[in-house]
Amino acid sequence: MNPVRLTRVVLLAACAVTSARADDWVVRQWRQPRPEEQLAAIRHPLPQGQGAVFVPVMTDPDAEPAYSVLRGGSLVGTAQPGSRLVLPPGNYQVRLGSSRHEGARLRPVSVQAGETTLVEVDWSGLVVQVLNENGFPFRGLYEIVKLPEREYVGAGYGARIELGQRLETWILEPGLYLLLRRGESYQARANFFTVLLRPGYLERLALVMSEEDGSFRGAGDLQAVIGQGTELEEDLVVNWVVGAGAGLDFRRNVPGAADVTEFVPSLFTDFTLSYSPKPHLVYTRFKLDEEFTQEDWGVYEEEFDLVRFDALYSYFLASYLGPYVRTGMETNLFPNHLRLAEERDFVDVDDPGNPLTRADDLRIADPFFPLTIKGGAGLRLDAKWSSLLDLWVLVGAGGRQVFNRGVWADVDDPETGAYEVQQKKDTGDLGAEATLFLELAPVRWLMATAEFEVFLPFGALDDPTFRLELEADLRLTSVVGLAYSLKLMRQPAMAEDIQQIHSVALRFSVAIF
Repeated sequence: MNPVRLTRVVLLAACAVTSARADDWVVRQWRQPRPEEQLAAIRHPLPQGQGAVFVPVMTDPDAEPAYSVLRGGSLVGTAQPGSRLVLPPGNYQVRLGSSRHEGARLRPVSVQAGETTLVEVDWSGLVVQVLNENGFPFRGLYEIVKLPEREYVGAGYGARIELGQRLETWILEPGLYLLLRRGESYQARANFFTVLLRPGYLERLALVMSEEDGSFRGAGDLQAVIGQGTELEEDLVVNWVVGAGAGLDFRRNVPGAADVTEFVPSLFTDFTLSYSPKPHLVYTRFKLDEEFTQEDWGVYEEEFDLVRFDALYSYFLASYLGPYVRTGMETNLFPNHLRLAEERDFVDVDDPGNPLTRADDLRIADPFFPLTIKGGAGLRLDAKWSSLLDLWVLVGAGGRQVFNRGVWADVDDPETGAYEVQQKKDTGDLGAEATLFLELAPVRWLMATAEFEVFLPFGALDDPTFRLELEADLRLTSVVGLAYSLKLMRQPAMAEDIQQIHSVALRFSVAIF
């Protein structure tokens, strides 16, 4: 007998003995109860004269592939693991697993009237969490090959859990498997990892990978890598990124800034915390984005100033749909100034006979104003079209309260000699809201996102507040990227015109955790 095949047989025999003797359910690492308990939890009676097949679930039903039931080579029906499939009495075959090749194993089952047949768990589960060198989950790519046949199983991806993305659970026949860097040869002597899958067990791996080139840096049991204790390593994710950049900005209709294209340095930080024990999702994000120029080093001249906080709670009625409630705020960190090329008289259009001042600079907003407080509730749709594309959609109703203490709006009429401004009043509205978030990751070194948020006040649908942000990040190294962004904003609290900011920048970022 081939030595490799003999070794494999011995290992599988040892696994079978271990499986038979294991009394502690915890070591199997299932995130669901025992199969018998799952079946007992189904309370609905079977239709008269019908039976059923039940395939238990190891992790999340939506993360595992559906199973199929065949009769005489023809498909009878499909169902997700953790749910039963009602069938007429008779003999069937069950096909399950992530590998769909023609030789996939068929498990014979017999269905009796009034009974549910529990399919004996003799398969294995595999979950792979892809991490970078700092322990940050990301959508790294890898491939799985079955040994010793070198049978290609498929390509897998990590998950950005803080965005609600789920890790895929591979359902495979027990045996030895090879994890490879995407595109690596089966004969690889680097960038590979082998894992032995035991029947009835769920193996949970951490695969440490370079975000720059996809090379493997290490792998091992998920709890051993991340830490023992709770299950929060998959449910609770905290990320904090800080960075700086430098590039070209094109601005138009930005309050307090000229319509120019110029070199702009920037600083930013992005902090997210996500807690997602199914069927719940709690998501919070704090973002600070500052762009500035320093023509006069005695004066800080901001070009784009954003402080933003968002918090969302969603309950999933299904894998893709559920209600949500959210709140948030947006403001600025620094005072905003309207700077002119020459001195002019600033006048209030509501009191033109009393000029404010004559200068080339007018402070039009204090720090943290305008301050927008927002909240809403509705339905959240999470559509994952493929492993490369994710879509979130929020649709509901909400409110916006804008505090404009000391805020002046630019309403200048070029035909008059004075520069006209107008004091903004506090506003509050109820209305319809919608948010769309789209993420595309065609390759490991390119990420593109689109986020569109709109608020339509009831009774004033022709006066919307909206924000559109398009970003593309081309990773050059693990800490350096070339980024393009487009921001389109309409904020009636500041100006009627649509603000436009295009930016191409070289950005340096570091993940704190």
